Amino acid sequence: CINLNFAGPQSDDFLSAQRHYGDPNEPNNSAGQATGLGTFGIDSGTTVETVSVDDDTDVDFYSFTLNQTSEVTVTLRPQGFLYQAGPQTGGSNEQQPYNPLLFLDPAVQVLNANGTSLIASADANPAGGDETISVSLDAGTYTIRASGGSPTGDQIIAYELDLDVDFDALSISAVSALPQQVDPGETVSFDVDVSPDGENLVGS
Repeated sequence: CINLNFAGPQSDDFLSAQRHYGDPNEPNNSAGQATGLGTFGIDSGTTVETVSVDDDTDVDFYSFTLNQTSEVTVTLRPQGFLYQAGPQTGGSNEQQPYNPLLFLDPAVQVLNANGTSLIASADANPAGGDETISVSLDAGTYTIRASGGSPTGDQIIAYELDLDVDFDALSISAVSALPQQVDPGETVSFDVDVSPDGENLVGS
């Protein structure tokens, strides 16, 4: 019996092919082999699609360059769909539902240009959950390291990687107690911490 309900490669076809041959960016298993994502300014970014880590030892590196101090958000988003797996011979069908999202727990890191110094990392969510880093970075070149975490199965994890670059705005926070009430015309003073981030401060 032939099932005609499928058109083109399915999720398990991509998983199997990349398990044997790697994703389109391989080899990018070290900072020196990192896949270049480009140079980014404010309000820009990119998305890497149709990539994977094929076991708990596989890692993918990407490099990117900022042309000014920026707020950078990196999101690793696992991809996968429930499908049937197992032998299907003659009148016997021993297939069982298989969810690839449940088998490897992804993690993502932002490092310096040569990948030797960790700047920020995310590995808080369970298998199948997104991992996101938001960090302020100066102008320069950085690397991203994507990995599969601890294995709970023998499949790979397909993922998307989002890189978003935004304006790193000035922030002000109080470091002493704020008054609960101020009468009209009354002057009060309190200490604040000013973080210029991507802005230039002009003081008097």
